[in-house]
Amino acid sequence: MPALLRRRLLLATLALPLAGCGFRLRGPQTMAFETLSISGIPEHSKFAADMRREIEAGGSTRIVSTPEEAEVHLEILNNRRARSILSIAGDGSVREYQINRFLVYRIRHRDGRILAEPTTLRARREYNYDDEQTLAKQREEDLLYEDMERDLLQQLVRRLAAVST
Repeated sequence: MPALLRRRLLLATLALPLAGCGFRLRGPQTMAFETLSISGIPEHSKFAADMRREIEAGGSTRIVSTPEEAEVHLEILNNRRARSILSIAGDGSVREYQINRFLVYRIRHRDGRILAEPTTLRARREYNYDDEQTLAKQREEDLLYEDMERDLLQQLVRRLAAVST
């Protein structure tokens, strides 16, 4: 058997398991329901706008304003931030903070069935703090919160896509 043919056969043999592994890039999530209402967050907040954009990007689900119009209702039960001191320097000043983002939700069907019990999604980040760079560190904290919010939103949309009515 010629060397070139052997190499091609070997490459084809190695590539075959990769083709069947099920890997695919994350894309828009399609949902098993056509309409969704959301309560528990201000309708005109950045989080609500991002959520609407992410859900409607799948193309199969649209967001309606009242639970009566919706096939499925998403209740945001808790949506909060928290910050705690992680470490302190020898002079008593803060060296590191840990920031947390919590999102608690429940999903109900229009007939009252609970499709997902209250579930908590969490995100956590840590950052070094320097008293001499207060404005820069505040901006860093804001960016970390935005990043955590995107993470929680993507987790929530994936969980909505997994709900079967």
